[in-house]
Amino acid sequence: MHLPPPTQIPFFSIVIPLYNNEKVFHECLDSLIMQSFTDFEAIIVDDGSTDKSRIIAENFQAKDSRIKVIVQNNQGALVARNNGVNSATGEYLIFVDSDDIIAPEALQVIHDTLVSEKSDILQYPISRFMDGDEPDRFPVHAGKCIHPSRMELIGLLLDYRIPSLCTKAIRRNVYSAIPLPEQRLNIGEDYYSVFSLITMDLRWCIMETDKPVYLYRQYPSAGISRRRLEELSTFDDVCYIRSVMLEYFKSVNAGDDLMKKFCDNFMISSLENIFYMAKAGKGTAHLKKECRKLFGSEIYKFASNRKDLLSDSEIKWRFEYCLLRWKMLSVLYMINKVFTCFC
Repeated sequence: MHLPPPTQIPFFSIVIPLYNNEKVFHECLDSLIMQSFTDFEAIIVDDGSTDKSRIIAENFQAKDSRIKVIVQNNQGALVARNNGVNSATGEYLIFVDSDDIIAPEALQVIHDTLVSEKSDILQYPISRFMDGDEPDRFPVHAGKCIHPSRMELIGLLLDYRIPSLCTKAIRRNVYSAIPLPEQRLNIGEDYYSVFSLITMDLRWCIMETDKPVYLYRQYPSAGISRRRLEELSTFDDVCYIRSVMLEYFKSVNAGDDLMKKFCDNFMISSLENIFYMAKAGKGTAHLKKECRKLFGSEIYKFASNRKDLLSDSEIKWRFEYCLLRWKMLSVLYMINKVFTCFC
């Protein structure tokens, strides 16, 4: 099927950062071009792929005029995404990872809900699947819609219920107003962007339906790439993003309950990164080097001053935090090294 180019500004610009995904990328594009709602452009930003991903993208571009391919040197997903946005012309942005798919009828349902709810941002459901599974391909139907307050949204973000940009349709001029981070983010770029959107005066809508809209391809933990493990083996991004959030919470006099949840969130994220350092085999010397940065950060000092930090969290987190605070880093590393044998 070769469709003519759109004669007007498309309703959706679908931005797809791409890096070395030749095995499954065609499934992502197939799920787009088979949508019943056709008023969209798809912008693929190849982030310096070294496999056949770019060839696949260009083959689809040759067959469908709605698809545009942009090529950049490897600079990470956030830069790729922003370069895609800079080339977008649609009224709303949708972000899709190159190994995921969207359900049939999804764009139609997202469009109809955005129009009826008059929303700047629409959050829609995500469903997970693994290679070999048959994703749910039944038609999607819009469900109940709710309009949370800013503080309710922050609570959802801290609970990791809305951290991904891939589950949102966002008005393009709204996304363009997100401030650029002061450092390159290798991990947590979605978390940073979603938090920035929450701080703006926007109309959010959360669509609740039992039918999947966005289908996220989940890999076994053993399948995490070496590159991703390297990105996770640092505290830089965790500390930076949470420091930005802390300054905002102080400026709006966030309540104590929210600050506790925020501090718990930060500490668990830091402890999770220690697990990935062990999984990558970085060694105790690397952990000690990273912990010097962690202990020197304002966000760690702020969180560790709370007497109730992690008080209602799992005993695993409380135990690991005690080891971290007592600077028993070799023991903490070895415990996480053992955990890697089971995860």
